[in-house]
Amino acid sequence: MPNAAQALQALADEGAASVHWQNLPVLLDSPHPAGPPARAAVCLHLFYPELWPLFRAQCQLIPEPWDLFVTAPAFAATKAWHDIVRDQPRVRFLPVPNRGRDIAPWLQLLRSGALDGYEAVCKLHGKRSPHMQGGGDVWRDEMLQALLGSFANVQRILDRFFMQPELALLGPACSQRALGAAADWSKNRRNVQLLSRRLGLDAVDAKQLFFAGTMFWFRSAAFEALRSSSLNLADFPREMGQTEGTLAHAMERLVSATAGVRSGSVVGWPDQPS
Repeated sequence: MPNAAQALQALADEGAASVHWQNLPVLLDSPHPAGPPARAAVCLHLFYPELWPLFRAQCQLIPEPWDLFVTAPAFAATKAWHDIVRDQPRVRFLPVPNRGRDIAPWLQLLRSGALDGYEAVCKLHGKRSPHMQGGGDVWRDEMLQALLGSFANVQRILDRFFMQPELALLGPACSQRALGAAADWSKNRRNVQLLSRRLGLDAVDAKQLFFAGTMFWFRSAAFEALRSSSLNLADFPREMGQTEGTLAHAMERLVSATAGVRSGSVVGWPDQPS
């Protein structure tokens, strides 16, 4: 009989609990849902499975067929996965190590090729940020309203992606920040500079904008530089409740830079008045 420490170590084992994913549509078994291909998709990192009803309600506002890709810690075992299959049969799961918050799983999805071919993908995650004053729920819900919120709002966003092939990234204007103006810049500056050089980006400009919270709509073809980079899971530390200063936090601040290769390719939504 394992003691408590051994049981916790088993849960932290990145290869543990694969049995929990049996009889579920896992990405590595079948990369795409059956049937006619959709133009839109959602990739959702769901560390908190109890938030699925919230995301279900928002994603049901997408006014045309859409596919769902759910990443979650490999050790997770919950009835919620079967609830998701019931609610959205066009789903594929990717069990992942508990590293890099929502960023490392997103990178894995990009590299898998599963998101290729979609004209617009909405990246979401179950942000809670208990370390934030008042918690992260209000901020998360504000971002969801900007990115989804209503049939009409999502239709306007999709129309932009369908009609503007140069559009790479569309994020909530409410979460757009300048690197140097963010209160946590001093804790992330070094990692941002190192990662910027590793990705072959221009020198970091403190005025550069990014979407705090890493929820946005995107075109996967815009992130070829990320897909071909040398970043791997081992670069991301195990999750230990870090609130700043990790590789994931640095990547959060450089997503816009990796996509913003042309004028108009990155948009804050709803559009800020000029």
